[in-house]
Order: sequence, then C-alpha cells, then structure tokens
Amino acid sequence: MNGVIFNSQSAGKSESFSISWNRIILYAGLECKNGISYFRTWLRSPAVKDDYPNI
Repeated sequence: MNGVIFNSQSAGKSESFSISWNRIILYAGLECKNGISYFRTWLRSPAVKDDYPNI
C-alpha cells in the first residue's frame, strides 16, 4: 500500500484572520510475517503567501 495525498487546511476566516497551509503527504505500508509497518511523512507545499511559515 503506497500513496500520495494533497492536504489543504483553512480556518475559513476573513483575510486578516486567515490561517491556512497545504501539505503533500507520502505514505507506504508493508505487511510482513510478524506484523504491519506504516510510514508517513509530509512536505509543505510552497505558497505565494505563507500565513505561518513555521508550522
């Protein structure tokens, strides 16, 4: 099981109170004899205007 997700979050407020960010999530799952392993990481999608660059 492998995949890519585009995740967009927004508070839905007006411009001065807006909080939003976009992420690209990559994941992979492996099944072996002793169990299942699931790996997930994300990358911040570049934005023209970044409301909160440190999250």
